Amino acid sequence: MLIHQDASEVTTYKCALCPYEGKLKNRLQRHVFVHQDVSEVTIYQCEFCSFKTKWKIYLTKHMLIHQDASEMATYRCRLCSYQTKWKGTYPNILV
Repeated sequence: MLIHQDASEVTTYKCALCPYEGKLKNRLQRHVFVHQDVSEVTIYQCEFCSFKTKWKIYLTKHMLIHQDASEMATYRCRLCSYQTKWKGTYPNILV
């Protein structure tokens, strides 16, 4: 775990264009978008509303709000009435 490593042992990823640095490579990759011209970035737009994002995964997650509950997977607790369409919010211990 990064939190328990000595600071001298942790690899840091530095932006070549500004002072930004971080411990996670994917965060640097995400950060680089701030330096790109808007015309160079692919924008994903919802076909049902005005939602727009640079990230395809966010559009995929957003699209769930437009689906009928009967058409999608629902994660239900076997011990209570809790249910959700978001797997990430479902308590992992009960899966």
